[in-house]
Amino acid sequence: MKRFFCLATFLLLAIASQLLGCTDTTPDIVKASDEETTAPVETLAPEPIATKPTPAEGTFEALRRKYPTVILDDNFVTLRKVTASDIYTDFLTQEFPTDEPFQTYEEYLQVSPPDPERYRPFLEKWIGEPTDEDIVVVHRMTEVFREVNIILFGKDFAIGDILAIFEKKLGVLEEAPVDAFLKRHHLNAEHFAIAFEAFVAETEAADARWLHEQFEEQHSIHSGMLWSVLRKPAIVGELMQHFSSKDLFLNWVDEKRLPNQE
Repeated sequence: MKRFFCLATFLLLAIASQLLGCTDTTPDIVKASDEETTAPVETLAPEPIATKPTPAEGTFEALRRKYPTVILDDNFVTLRKVTASDIYTDFLTQEFPTDEPFQTYEEYLQVSPPDPERYRPFLEKWIGEPTDEDIVVVHRMTEVFREVNIILFGKDFAIGDILAIFEKKLGVLEEAPVDAFLKRHHLNAEHFAIAFEAFVAETEAADARWLHEQFEEQHSIHSGMLWSVLRKPAIVGELMQHFSSKDLFLNWVDEKRLPNQE
């Protein structure tokens, strides 16, 4: 019971802090540039060797021909069409095979394993060498915390919903696999929860920075969004589940990628 109240107090304070810290921002997403670069002094260069495009590059070109303009819109309508296409599904099954077979992007998101390198550095500080079971448990916790954080970021809830949001975070910490994980590694739940909250924020910042880099490198939000779902389908799929507004998603990318100013 004591642990329950300590966790409850911590999570309420964390949620209150996030609510107070959320600000609306205008997306600062890179647009295509028309600037020309100064050419170097002309020298003889060897003939470029033609290289075969990678599967991702070939799929990108095929999908861009099919969807030449908008890729990112509200509720990811066009991106959902992209991920439902045979072109994308064939690419996914070849480049991201899973132990359990899948036929659709939605099925892939259900069976795709967590990336161990996403969690290993954090877990090594707390428990040494993590097992696959440890990584699955912390991945589950991370998904729930990130979902709640997106709800709080969007402020799309009533005051009465705060309790439900709070219970969602507390609930995952009390799930049997999580409780067993804490006991197995002799972790203090309150201390671990504080560090874990910071770790979740780091994953959000890393994802936001990576997405913004794709927008910049492709000189377009739409091409960058398409390239992102080819490179990291699981991460994009998670965000597609929790955002309905294009502007809110871009605000999230723009704000989360910046260092915490608090």
